[in-house]
Amino acid sequence: MGINNKIIFKIKTYSDLVKIEHSIFALPFGIAAFFIVVKNTEISYTNFINIIISMISIRVFAMTINRIIDKQIDLQNPRTKNREIPLGIVSIKEGILISIISLIVFLGTLFTFHPICWALSPIVILVMIIYPYTKRFTWLCHFFLGLIYLIVPPAVSIALTGTFSIEMVLLGLGGLFWVTGFDILYGILDFQYDKTNNLKSIPVKFGLKNSILISRLLHLITLIFLLLMGINLELQLIYWIGFSIISILFIWEHSLVKVNDISKLNMSFFTMNGLISIVFSIFTISEILVI
Repeated sequence: MGINNKIIFKIKTYSDLVKIEHSIFALPFGIAAFFIVVKNTEISYTNFINIIISMISIRVFAMTINRIIDKQIDLQNPRTKNREIPLGIVSIKEGILISIISLIVFLGTLFTFHPICWALSPIVILVMIIYPYTKRFTWLCHFFLGLIYLIVPPAVSIALTGTFSIEMVLLGLGGLFWVTGFDILYGILDFQYDKTNNLKSIPVKFGLKNSILISRLLHLITLIFLLLMGINLELQLIYWIGFSIISILFIWEHSLVKVNDISKLNMSFFTMNGLISIVFSIFTISEILVI
């Protein structure tokens, strides 16, 4: 294998390690928050780029730390045993190096934001480190993942202005219940392994049927918070078209998952939630830009 091929292979491997494509779940909410915050001011594309870099770098840090902490669990779980660290394609040392570099990049972006970000950054970092451990002691682990997404919109606002509005809280709460809801569905894939190995999750605690119902309820709550955000911001037709499409996508997503048939669960998790995130950001940003 030539030097160039080795470099390409490593880049692809590291990308797979942190599931860089899953940034699509978080980035649109952060980007939408950015445009909401700056809607009455001149847009600084330098700030925009720094927000994106900040979000991607802290997510890479979180994913790498997650993989390192969960190495033994991933090694024993049939679904995850072929991940990069369990297979030895990426060493623990490499993982630590990636997490350190990404954390440095994240901290570097803070120089461009409001000074209060430095005081609040340890909270964000601590949440990222604690999350992988939660499945070991509480079935509320899904909500802890959602907490990360709750932080995103207020954090974007704080980075730009030093404060945040009720709309950012509503958007963050929408993100919390959205991510928690689809993570519960994703947890169904590990139901048997988690139950056998005393790992905590809502599927293990309440069973598959109730977990699906809980997920549906949480996604209904998501729509309520997005509704409240739109009303508070006095958003118009474009946003509500997007809201209607998202509602349909949620219904479609949950029609794919049944207690006796989870064969379409991956489609529900990846495709549908990716679409929901993209549709939300496109229609929200479009509405903000035409106000």
